[in-house]
Amino acid sequence: VRFLTGNIIGMPTDNDALLVLLTNNPDFPEYQLPSDTKLRIWVGSWRKGLSWNHSKTLAVDGKYLFQGGHNVWDAHYLQKNPVRDLSMEAEGRVAQDAHVFANRMWTFVSDEDRESIVQGTLPDWVPLLSPTRIGITHWPETVGEYPPLYEPAAEALSLPMAHQQGDVPMITIGSYGGLHSNEATANPSDAAITAMFGSAQSSIKMSVQDLGPVAVPLGGQL
Repeated sequence: VRFLTGNIIGMPTDNDALLVLLTNNPDFPEYQLPSDTKLRIWVGSWRKGLSWNHSKTLAVDGKYLFQGGHNVWDAHYLQKNPVRDLSMEAEGRVAQDAHVFANRMWTFVSDEDRESIVQGTLPDWVPLLSPTRIGITHWPETVGEYPPLYEPAAEALSLPMAHQQGDVPMITIGSYGGLHSNEATANPSDAAITAMFGSAQSSIKMSVQDLGPVAVPLGGQL
């Protein structure tokens, strides 16, 4: 299982603390992982500046995908006047694309971590002004420092976008944001989105993600 998080400015993810919550949370002993579990977990984070957008991507075994902006079980999304957001569940080839997208992000993060000068000398939660901006933690200690990449099934990649009654064809567009090398700074997804706008025949529907602070309604009214 691979968890990769972005960065809230000035509040980098504490990978070690998150790993404890996932494996040995003292508040929920019934969910603590047993010592003989077959699970292997990696937690990675980008620790400096803005990394990517507010989206959440959960891909499972190349079959299922949850994609959207909702913070799961976040107080702002569960209150009486919740934050309005959009998330979708999907199955099929689109889940494979999400895994491949995650592979590219993990490859970049792992490569940058190896190049860090003072990596390992500061806690994950300390904001950094140096080029060091990657944190990766793993569990249990016996597993490798970096996670294996997901290998998509060849037969799944050869499937058509929609092949059963009720299926909806989808185009997957991923933006790597600030994750790029000095040799490749462009995001082809920007050109793809522009092309999709240009090809629209009747309407365009967008879910715009707000990067600002949570807006608190006055008098309980939005």
